[in-house]
Amino acid sequence: MYKEHIIIGYGAWAKKIINFLIKNKLFKKIIVVRQKKQFIIYPNYKLINNKELKKIYSSNSTGHICSDNKTHYKYFELFNKLKKKFIIEKPLINSKSDLKKISKIKNKKKILVNYIDLFNSNLIKIKKIINKNKKKIITIQIIYSGKNQKYKKKSLLINEWLDHPLSIILYLFNKFPKFKLIKLERSYKKKKNLYETVQLEYKLKNITINIFISNKIKKQRLIIIKMNSKKYFFNLNNHKNKNSKSSFFNLYKNLMKFNKSKFVFNFSFHKKIFIEKLKVNEKIN
Repeated sequence: MYKEHIIIGYGAWAKKIINFLIKNKLFKKIIVVRQKKQFIIYPNYKLINNKELKKIYSSNSTGHICSDNKTHYKYFELFNKLKKKFIIEKPLINSKSDLKKISKIKNKKKILVNYIDLFNSNLIKIKKIINKNKKKIITIQIIYSGKNQKYKKKSLLINEWLDHPLSIILYLFNKFPKFKLIKLERSYKKKKNLYETVQLEYKLKNITINIFISNKIKKQRLIIIKMNSKKYFFNLNNHKNKNSKSSFFNLYKNLMKFNKSKFVFNFSFHKKIFIEKLKVNEKIN
């Protein structure tokens, strides 16, 4: 059991993770690193600044990088040098420059990136259904939407959300077939917020995979598998029952079993997702 856990970042997502860790008592000590200089000690965790990070990273600690996307490479490089087990929020690779720099790092270990829906309890059921029925499946729809998500620049929505369905496709089928852009809608509304709807189609032998992403309709994370005589609906927002754990719990379970985890992938897995995102961005811009 790791006694100490270090979280990089103190935004809304990091706070969700901190609350989960405190509630479930997974670590004896939680240390949170933020950009600002304030040094505060809370009852359940310690808040420090960047300069103190190297001093407190003990031999019995793990990490979780939840900082701004632009800082991911910096902290990835640090944690990799320290040879620690850690989680990094998606995306691991933010630019071609990041790709070059990470590719040059020698002795890269496998990397645990938080594509959160890979840790959803429903995914095991989905994989079993697909493996048993590959010849019977006609379509798989992957839907990500959220009306309250506001962006001001083109493709920010795609860059934020596309990792999720792409990670699911790559995990389930081990490759990306060629895609077609089926739909692209963009409109500006109040305060110049940009609303985007993107639909992509992938063809894999007899199976058509549709990805639908939009911030114009209510929040949904769905996977719908359609066969000739059956339809399976999986709501990724509602997956907890008596026999399943939350995605956060499954994520941290994989951190604890790092060397045996099926979701701690080689760098090539993350590289494929980044390259696929580049192709989609070239098509829609």
